[in-house]
Amino acid sequence: MKYFLLIIVLVGAAWNWYARNTLSEEKVVALYQAQGEAWHKQDGKLLCDQLSNDFQGTVQAVYGARFETETTNKQAQCDSVDAILDLKSETDKRLPAGQQLGWTYRFEIKSINIKDDKKSAEVQVKTHLNMGNMLIIDSEGTDTVALRKGALVFVGGEASAKYSGVLGDALSAAR
Repeated sequence: MKYFLLIIVLVGAAWNWYARNTLSEEKVVALYQAQGEAWHKQDGKLLCDQLSNDFQGTVQAVYGARFETETTNKQAQCDSVDAILDLKSETDKRLPAGQQLGWTYRFEIKSINIKDDKKSAEVQVKTHLNMGNMLIIDSEGTDTVALRKGALVFVGGEASAKYSGVLGDALSAAR
């Protein structure tokens, strides 16, 4: 009887390890849902924590009539998120008491390609961030996600992004 219990415990431990260290479409979707919730809660720390320390990416950015290719890393992404959230916070402070600037974030996963090792995936995704029509960022691209120490994180990506709205136009003029 005690060998039977030992076998059950070992099988349970093996299953737990496998489930924790194997990527699935459900885990990928959950990562994007957590990202959406973090944007809605304006939680820059969570958004930054979703990036691996070695995150690298490329963005083809369109600011009005200007087009730029930008390379990015975790620190640059975190700084960009913080700047957007700070701008929203400062704008909200200038509004009449109790009012806040509208805030919308949406994502649409087009495809998920899990690699044979079940540790990483390429995800085709479209995103839309709208800060009260003052800043609108529409992007489309490929994210690379991977399991690192049991957690699913963004490790890189390539995207095209269009910035519009009053602040998007100001970014265009400033560049």
